[in-house]
Amino acid sequence: MSEKLTQDIEVGNELETKEPVSEERILDLCSLDDQQKEELKVRVEKWNGVVRIFVHPFYEDNGNYRSRQQHKMNLASRNVDRMYKRRDIKEALTLFASKSETETPPVIIFEENRYLNGLMGNLPDPKNKLYMVPTDFEDPTPSKERNLSWDSVGKVLKDAGAKRILISGMYLEKNPDVGNDYSWGCVKSAIDGLQQYADVELSSLSYPQSRADFVNKVYPKNENN
Repeated sequence: MSEKLTQDIEVGNELETKEPVSEERILDLCSLDDQQKEELKVRVEKWNGVVRIFVHPFYEDNGNYRSRQQHKMNLASRNVDRMYKRRDIKEALTLFASKSETETPPVIIFEENRYLNGLMGNLPDPKNKLYMVPTDFEDPTPSKERNLSWDSVGKVLKDAGAKRILISGMYLEKNPDVGNDYSWGCVKSAIDGLQQYADVELSSLSYPQSRADFVNKVYPKNENN
């Protein structure tokens, strides 16, 4: 089994360690044993090399400063479409979690170290076998605190036979000054980090911009990296 994962939450100047998230239904992608790696490989092969990745899908629910500011902006501008996008991401992931592992490609959730335990609250009693990658604070980079990196995640994906990554989550913005392409945010950073291991395709389940907002929707695998 993978090592127990704990959530470290700042309490004043101290760290409070919470109970580990469920190891049975949400597995640490980079700590799989041989049997779990083989199961992942079989699932990836069944879905012709496709995996789904959700980057910080519950960012808005975790009470971050940026998310509170974005929420106020949405309300002020009556930007209902953006608010629906947030809801759609959560509902889609909940739906994936409710299905059996034979009904979906592998689903991998990138979540901040401090919110790992919250996954069980956001996805109560998942039927699917999900995978997760702990990340840095407000950053999709695999947790340096846990000695992870894009290479360690990419190696697991490559060994499992992943060829195409459908990526979703928060945040993804574009800057008109640099053209009609992905500009910044956690989803963009994850695209950059994963591109060398597989083709990365933007899903419609990203926020506030999504697939329909961009011309370039697929990042082909970069063979030079």
